[in-house]
Amino acid sequence: MLILFDNVLGRTGLVKRIADEDNIYNILKSSLERVKNCTCGKETSCYGCLRNYQSQFCHELLRRDVVLDFLENNLQDEESL
Repeated sequence: MLILFDNVLGRTGLVKRIADEDNIYNILKSSLERVKNCTCGKETSCYGCLRNYQSQFCHELLRRDVVLDFLENNLQDEESL
């Protein structure tokens, strides 16, 4: 399950645009490439792949291998179409 929410002031509608089938596929595909090609350890994460300022509270929980598995498993069905 993937949950998207808009935390931008004024609710810009970004999540609605992302939820479009073509957009979400392209975003997830781009995310897969970023996570797959990062050089940090698979059992961890870095600011180049998963971490950002807003996720500081859970940096120690962010694991590149988990996200990589999720994206690969969910994109593989779409690619076979």
